[in-house]
Amino acid sequence: MNEQHQQEVSEGAIVPSQPDAGHDDRRWVGLALAAIATHQLHTAIVEPDERPVRAALLGLQTAVAASAWLSLSPAARRTRGAVWALLALGPITGALIGHLLPIARGRPIPAATETAPLNIAGGAMLMALGLRDFRRN
Repeated sequence: MNEQHQQEVSEGAIVPSQPDAGHDDRRWVGLALAAIATHQLHTAIVEPDERPVRAALLGLQTAVAASAWLSLSPAARRTRGAVWALLALGPITGALIGHLLPIARGRPIPAATETAPLNIAGGAMLMALGLRDFRRN
């Protein structure tokens, strides 16, 4: 890091993200999708009746992962960010409504609740990455 950049950061200046500068974004997207996929696989194993739905969700995640590797124009990156943010709502609301709400209401603990926090965390991370790309100029 050069001195000028270091000085700006130490003075509290806003440092813009540079998503295409390295491979970190792809790693973060991969981490988010891995967390979501862990819950999807766990649910597919524990609840065999849901395997077709879980397989479809894993296929959708594969498409999201593939889109992280594309070099896109700024307008296309904004669109991809919006799509990621919308797709992130699924894991977040699914874990809240399907797992945490029944527990809060005193109902029996649903199957695969052990990995539901990974679903929420992965969805939140994907949402943050998507909103960051969507808000970008």
